[in-house]
Amino acid sequence: MRRRGGLPLSVAAEDLDWDRPTMTVVAAACLRAGWLRRKRQARDRRSARIELTGMGEELLDRIEATKPFAVESFGDPFDVIGTDERIAMLRLLDRVARRAADLWRR
Repeated sequence: MRRRGGLPLSVAAEDLDWDRPTMTVVAAACLRAGWLRRKRQARDRRSARIELTGMGEELLDRIEATKPFAVESFGDPFDVIGTDERIAMLRLLDRVARRAADLWRR
């Protein structure tokens, strides 16, 4: 959202691989907290996009600064396999992901 600007709720749900009801509940909580705002579309007043507020940007900056998903934060479970094995595994996972997308039309 930070890079693409506001998003329709359905697009945000799809990007997160969440169902729409879950996205609606989470977005409502974020709207109440002041991290997101809803912006109505000029062309279709029934349609809206959600976008980060200043508070939402600051929160995201703080989260990203802590690097919670960095390898240094929790260790590297793949350190037991070599580079060639990693490459082979990534290729296999990519094939499986593409096949799953074909099957499930995602």
